[in-house]
Formats: sequence, C-alpha cells, structure tokens
Amino acid sequence: MPRYELTDGKSNKFWEIKLKGPSFTTTYGRIGTGGQTTVKEYGSAAQAQQEYDKLVASKVKKGYQLVGSGAAPAKAAPKAKAAPKAKAAPKPAATPKKKATAKAAPKAAATPAGSQRYELVEGSSSKFWEIKLEGKSVITTYGRIGTDGKSTAKDFGSVAGARKEHDKLIASKTKKGYRLVDGGAAAGSSGPAARTASNPELEAAILKEPDNAEAYLVYADWLQAQGDPRGELITVQHQLAHSESKKLRSAEADLLAQGEHFLPRVFGEMLAKDRPKKSDWRHYKIDTGFCRAEWRFGFLSSAFVAREGEDDPHSLEEMLTELLGHPSARFLQELGIGALGVYDEYDYGSVVDTIARAKPESVRTLSMARFNMEDSELSWSQLGNVGKLLKAMPHLEHVTFRGGSMTLGTIELPQLKSFRVETGGLDGGCIKSIVNASWPELEALHLYFGDDNYGAAADLKKITPILEGQGLSRLRHLGLMNADFTDDICRALPGAKIVKQLETLDLSLGTMGDEGAQALVDGARALAHLKRLDVSQNYLSKKAAAALKGICAEVVAKDQKDEDDPEDRYVSVGE
Repeated sequence: MPRYELTDGKSNKFWEIKLKGPSFTTTYGRIGTGGQTTVKEYGSAAQAQQEYDKLVASKVKKGYQLVGSGAAPAKAAPKAKAAPKAKAAPKPAATPKKKATAKAAPKAAATPAGSQRYELVEGSSSKFWEIKLEGKSVITTYGRIGTDGKSTAKDFGSVAGARKEHDKLIASKTKKGYRLVDGGAAAGSSGPAARTASNPELEAAILKEPDNAEAYLVYADWLQAQGDPRGELITVQHQLAHSESKKLRSAEADLLAQGEHFLPRVFGEMLAKDRPKKSDWRHYKIDTGFCRAEWRFGFLSSAFVAREGEDDPHSLEEMLTELLGHPSARFLQELGIGALGVYDEYDYGSVVDTIARAKPESVRTLSMARFNMEDSELSWSQLGNVGKLLKAMPHLEHVTFRGGSMTLGTIELPQLKSFRVETGGLDGGCIKSIVNASWPELEALHLYFGDDNYGAAADLKKITPILEGQGLSRLRHLGLMNADFTDDICRALPGAKIVKQLETLDLSLGTMGDEGAQALVDGARALAHLKRLDVSQNYLSKKAAAALKGICAEVVAKDQKDEDDPEDRYVSVGE
C-alpha cells in the first residue's frame, strides 16, 4: 500500500491508499498511531482509478512525500510517547430540580473552620453534610438541619489519598443534589473561613437577565448581609467595569486570594500553571494560553478549558466537573473547549457527557473544539453526540462545532442566533438535523461541507430547504463553504428565496471555478443588495475574480487556488 508522509516542523502525519477494483481504502493519522480508515466504492474500476489518481495528486501538491509502497512497510517515525491514562474524573454534580418557591431551610449552626457544609432541602428532605480535610484524615458530619448530627473520621496512608477521597465524596454528594452553602479556605491554605450563601430567587432574576447589572448589585447587598465576601467582589468588579483603579484592583486581588471559595482548585491550578507569580491568575482576566477565564460582577462569565500536553496533571473532564459545579460558575455565559493534549486522535465523547450531566443552563455561547493543526488534524477529532449539549443548554444563542465527525440529533433552540459547523466531512445525519432544525431566531448559519473522502454527503438537493429559507425567516448571514459542489450552489443562488433576505454570503474555501463565477455575474441583480460576498480560496481566474468585483457592495476574492483541470480541484478543509 503506497504510504505518504508530511513532516515539516508543524505536521507529522501519514496517508496511505490502496486501490482494489472499483474501490479504494485510505488510512490517515499522526505518524506513530494506527490512524483512521475509510473505504470508498465507485461504479467501475475506471472511476475508482480516476479518483485515486486525483487524491494522490492532491496530497503530493500539499507536500506529502511517498515513503513506502507495496509489501515493504514504510519506515515509521519514532513512535510518540504513549499518553498516560487519563485520571478518572469525579462524577459531575447534577442540577437540583427547581421549584416555583424555594423552601426555607432551618438556620444552620456555624460551620467549623476549614470545613465545607452542604445541604439538601427538597420535598421531605432537610439535611446537611459537612466535610473537613486534615492532613491524612477526612472528617465528615451529617444529620438533619438544626441538629448537631453525627461525625466520623477516616485515616488514609497519605495526604494525596485523603484529598482523593475528599473530592470523591464531594462529587457523590453534589450528584445527589446537595449544595454547598458554607465553606472554609482551600485545604492546605491559610486564611479565615469564608461563608458561601445562596438565594435561589435572586439567582433566578440574574439568570433571566444575565446582562442586567442591577440584578447583580441587589444580590451583592444580600450576600454581604450574609457575610459572603462574594457580595463585596460583585461591587468591586462592577466599579472596575466603569473605572480602572489601583485601589480597586488591589481589593479585587485580596478577595480572589481566598482560594477555592472563588475558584475551583483543579481549574485554578491549571490557570496558575507556568506563571512567574502565584498571584497572576487572580486578576480580572485570566489567560495561560490553554486555560482562560474572565470575571464579571463576582462570577465567572467565560471559561476556556484545554490541556497543553500529556504532562498536564488534570484531564478536561476533571476540570469541567469541578468548574461547572462551583458557585463561581453559576452564571457562566460562555464556555469554550480546546485541545485534549494527547498525542493521538481526539475523542471528545466523555467531555461532552461531562458537560451534559452538569447542565450549565446559564451558558449562552458554546464553542468546541478549538485547537490548531499542531495539536491535531480536524479530521482526526470525533466530537461524539453533541446533541446532548444542545438539550442540556436550552438558552444557547451562539454555537460553534469543529471536528471530523459529530452527531447533532434533533435541534430545538428557540434563542439561537448563530450556528457554525467546521468540518472536513459533514455527513448526511448532520445535514438532516440542520435542515430540520427549529431555531426561529437564527440570524447566521455557516456550514463547512467538506470532501466525501472524509465523510461528506452534501449535494445541492440536500441543502435545498436552506436555499428555500425553510424555518429561516430571520437569517441574514449564510455561509455555504468548503463545498465540492460550489459551482452548483452558484447556479442555484440567483433564484433561491433565501438570497432576498441575506446581508452577507460566504462561498469561500470551495471548488468554484469561472463557470460558477459567471453564474453569479449573470444573476447579479438578485445579489446586488448584499453587503458582502466572500469567494476566497476557490479556483477563480483573475478575469473571473475581476468580473465579480462589482456584483455587490463588497466582494472578497483573495487567495485563489490554482488548478487548470476541474477534476483535480479540492476543498480547502478536508483532513
């Protein structure tokens, strides 16, 4: 089987192809791994041979070099160090069912310094559970709220063993619906105990209007009355949003120095990673390049979670479990997922499950998976059933999915404004989900279709509902991108109903040639109202690109690819 490799400082990958009669098999991935395999069948051996030659020419043009053929196996690059098995993530917290009126819990006794107190007040249940980590021991106290309860202590062989059991027990309780109501400083740290208070009614008001600063300030007054320092943090960060002040910045740093009260331990460790000063991660904006977070009015407003590499001590599942179950993420509006940090294909299935179980209903913007080709190739990443995320976050307004494969399922997002899928192979199931989606407020839809050698199954017929504007009455921005049938799209657009309501149209990254460009010129009257038309990275001659320039207010035609034979054209994003 012919084997091609690309090793250029940034890339270290292989591609193999085997032709057999009317079909061929391709295998691709990172050098040192088994890669992924796809099989493509054609109507005849001649057709398979033609496509085979086209693919080989495409790979060679991109810089791949033939390194092996036939029975002699290709010499592989030194095998990458195997990634250590990911540490099992503690089970994420389940969101307690909301009630119309919150039941008031009996007043609790003061929580001992260094302990964390959790309560469950639901239906006939009214109980508490406290946990304290002391060196190699874990002490728990539990019982009905209003009583002293019973205490147990268990010793472990090491501090690490005690910490592991401590975290495991907390994850178990939060999954059952217990909620943190009071807690001391992070284990192993110094500083006075800080009370954590919660008011479901005031929280509901913020969730209803997450951009209403007044709702946060009302909550701040109540929190300060309960002795929770988050009330002061809300006030300080509200003032910082309007006026930068060294005094206010210093006050903010002092508040955030209270360890796990404001920032989950595991996520905090990743934010502090490789920083010259421990205090650097406590600022209003946090950015290590791999994990990022931003505060707004006393709570985390955005978080980006990723791993740099195999040496990072925590998995994405660990970080997300702790982050999404922490009080500081109660009003998290933006969540981004990045690289897995393993030297292999990317499988986000367990990450998706972790987020879905946490049900972060406050999230309005979701983006996954954001990584570059130095981390992994797009086609090597499987996002899994991301439809679970769409159900777990019903208030989403902006969604971006990047990956080689994914399952969308039924889409019902009444508040969604933008939806973007970047892939080298949009399959038939995803296309069906998109054309049948219920998103009455959608304003922007951008789709990468890809190459059928990487699973793409789109054609003009399958996207006709989009061109007819079915269920897209508010759509103003449309991207039909990275398509191997761009010329067909161009011929259909002047007569498509959706065009009349559009402001921008993106046909970039595809296989448009002069014939497709001429179809747009011939239908220029239907496109004249557009504010922007993007035909970048296609196969336009200088003459065709010039002819398009006056078709609407702005035409972007940069970085055209060069290929004389239409049969040898390829989309910009496949692998």
